[in-house]
Formats: sequence, structure tokens, C-alpha cells
Amino acid sequence: MRASESSLRHSRKNRAAAILVTGATGFLGSHLVHEFRKRGYRTLLLVRGSQDMSGRERVARLQEWFGSGPGSLPRPEVFEGSMAESRLGLSAADYGYLADQVDEIVHAAADTRLHPRQASAVEAANVNSLENLLALARSGKCSFLHYVSTAYVAGRVQGRCLEEFSDPADFFNPYERSKHRAERLCLQACRDAGLRLNLYRPSIVYGDYRSGRSLRFNALYYPVKAIHFLKNLYLKDIREKGGRKAEEMGVELRADGRLRFPLRLCLRQGSRLNLIPVDYFTQGFMAIFEQALAGNGEIFHLVSDRPSPPEEIADYVGRFMNLEGIETVAAEAFAGKPKNALETLFDNFLDIYWPYIFDPREFASDRAAAILSACGVRCPPFDYPAFSRSMSYALEVDWGRKLF
Repeated sequence: MRASESSLRHSRKNRAAAILVTGATGFLGSHLVHEFRKRGYRTLLLVRGSQDMSGRERVARLQEWFGSGPGSLPRPEVFEGSMAESRLGLSAADYGYLADQVDEIVHAAADTRLHPRQASAVEAANVNSLENLLALARSGKCSFLHYVSTAYVAGRVQGRCLEEFSDPADFFNPYERSKHRAERLCLQACRDAGLRLNLYRPSIVYGDYRSGRSLRFNALYYPVKAIHFLKNLYLKDIREKGGRKAEEMGVELRADGRLRFPLRLCLRQGSRLNLIPVDYFTQGFMAIFEQALAGNGEIFHLVSDRPSPPEEIADYVGRFMNLEGIETVAAEAFAGKPKNALETLFDNFLDIYWPYIFDPREFASDRAAAILSACGVRCPPFDYPAFSRSMSYALEVDWGRKLF
């Protein structure tokens, strides 16, 4: 018998509900686990070990990164397994324990790779493995599934994207396609099993707004990392090798120390970059989690209502890296003056990210906004200080290589 809405509300209020979280060592999942623990919830984590570290060690390392060592917050129960395996790779005893204990599941595990050559692995992780988690939800007393999706299940469309399930004709990459298929699977399975379901769709998530700290450095970070790499490459060429390669690319070190970096980015009409900080995602998720208990497959967009124009981001990059020459132009500019060597090289770096950098999609968020506004949760603007804090931290940890 699935718990009633009043029973769910009561068990949450008394922090008696047991919440199973997948993806607990990932970017979004780890932040959700930390917030659940801060609020006193009982958390159970399904975690994989790595080649050099057990699942429990990975969780402990993240707790230290969050500044929540042993004893400072309610201790999570860690189960080492794998969603890719039947019975989640757990012993019969552990699987039975989860079926008996888990009241709600937060599914934040995902393979976020975008390249077509990774399509089969992404499909396996995001769709096929989901069947094993749903089997646990059906077999036990679980009453609610909270699925972390992405706003980009909207697919290859233009204009306004609503908080509803739709069937776009095509997608930009296998990640979008797999998350769309997973949403469909969740909707059907939960309907058939009488499970409550909320779907949470964030846009592009970057680091903490106030500190700039992050655990992942893809998406927004990737083009900035590419420019940082190229900048250092050509500075070294200028300073140590006479600058022949830099000259071929049109890169020039000015007397004032600024680097001339001739990089035009093709601007599409209406393009915006929808960016949210991870602390907003976390607070937004928790507000919806705690307020939206009907669980009838409602979809919530966790997005910015003030998306960033690409030309604004280009300006931030130039200011942060002391570069001049990065600009956004209309497509016609390339007809009169074809791409230079630097632009061609940069295009190759950024091939799979262009749909997000120059994105004509607009995400409606009426359903989410009604809850977030009542809870006082608002997405802060992605201004230059936020950009600077995020990129300064990325450089401090060498784009993640020095995180731990």
C-alpha cells in the first residue's frame, strides 16, 4: 500500500521518511544529499566504487569537501552497488532492506556525455539502468519517485518550451534523447505502479553563486577552458619560440599586456544561455520536493528567468582573461571574411556545445515559479562577479584535477 499524501507530509515533517538518492557522488546528487542531511532527513545512498576507492570512501571524500565531516550532520547509509546490474548489484539482504525501508527515491544519477560516439553508453546508463531502479520502487513500500531530468529534453526546437511532456522530432545529442526516453519510462512505470512522480528539469548548472565552488567543469566551463588553453599555448609560443604559431592564428601580444585574440562567434537571433547556480538548483529542488506532494507526474523547470546573451558571456571572458578581439557577429560577417585559423580551431573544440551556447529555446517555468516564489527562492543573475568567482575557482583546482 502506497503512502497517502497526508502520511507523506507527516513522515517528512517528523524526518521519519527514508530517502534513497542515486548519483550521490555526482555534481547535482552530492549537493542534494548535503541539503537533505542539513535538513535532518534520513538518507540512503546507492554508490559505485571506483578503481581506487570504495563507494564509502567516495562519499566520505565529498563530505569533507562540503565541510561536513563525521558527526556534524545525520550520517547517510551507504550501499555499494550499481544501477546497471539486476537487483542493483546488491546482496539479497541489502536489496530487501532497501525495499522495506525506502519511502522515496531521488534519482540524480546520469551519464551527461553529449558526443554521438558515446550514445550506446549514455542510453545504457540513463534508460536501461533505470529499469532496475524502478523494479526496486515497485517491489517495496516506496511511494514517490523524484526524477532529475534536464530542460533540454525539449529537443531540437525553437521558441517557448512548456513544463509538460512533448515529443520533439529530433534532439541535438544522445544525452537529450536518453533523458527524454527516461522521462517517458518514469511516467508510464509510475502510472502503472501507483507511484507518485515529480520531474525536475534544470537548465545549465554552474558552481555555487556565492563561492564559485563546483565539482564539475563541463558545459559553461568547457568553452572558457578551451580559450584559456589556447591563450596559454600562444603566449608560450610568443614568449619562448618567437611567436610564429601565434602569428599564423592572428594572435598578438600588445604592449599593454593584453592579448589580441581574433575570435568571432556566430550569433543566432534570439540566442540565450540559460544558466543557474547549483545552490539555486538545490534550494529550488527542495522547495518543490517539500511542497509539491500530489506527484501526478508534474514537470518543473528549474531555470533562469534572465538568460544571458552570448555577447555578454564573450565580454566576461575577455575581461577575465585580459583578451581583446572576442566578439559575436551575425552569420553574414563570415560571407565577406571567412573564418580565420583560430576560429576554425575553436569551432572544432566546441562542436557539441554550440546548441547550448547559441540557444533559441525559452523555458517556461510557471509551475515551478509559483512554488519557488512562495518559498522565497529566486535565481540570481549571472553577472560578471558570478562568472569571475566560478572561473577563479576552476583555475584554482585546475579544472577539477586538484579538487581532492
